[in-house]
Amino acid sequence: MRAGKLDRQIVIERYIETQDASGQPIRSYEPQEPVATVWAEYVPARGGEALASNQAQVASLGGVFRIRWMSGLDETMQVVHEGAVWGIDAIVEIGRREGLELQVTKKTAPVGNEAA
Repeated sequence: MRAGKLDRQIVIERYIETQDASGQPIRSYEPQEPVATVWAEYVPARGGEALASNQAQVASLGGVFRIRWMSGLDETMQVVHEGAVWGIDAIVEIGRREGLELQVTKKTAPVGNEAA
C-alpha cells in the first residue's frame, strides 16, 4: 500500500452500550478513546436514495476508506473524517494483511416532506 495515497486522517470509534441510572440502555460511540487514528485513502461511490423506516426518502453517500491492515475492527464501529460520520458496512482485506477496505455509508438528512 503506497503511503502517498493515504492522504486523509480518519478516526475509528468503537460502539458501546451502557446503562443509565434507571437501567435503560444507552447506545453511543466512544470518541474519547478511539480504536485508532490512521491515514486513509478515500474512494467515493455513487450516491443513492433509499426509503428509511419512516418511509421518507433518505439520500445516502457511500465510498471506501482504504487503510493499512490492522486487527480488531468490525462493522459495529464508525469512521469520523472531517466531522462527518460514516457507518462501516463491510470490511474487506486487501492482499495478505496488506490493507483493509472499509466500505462505508454516510446518511444525510431526509429528502421530501418530513411532516407527512
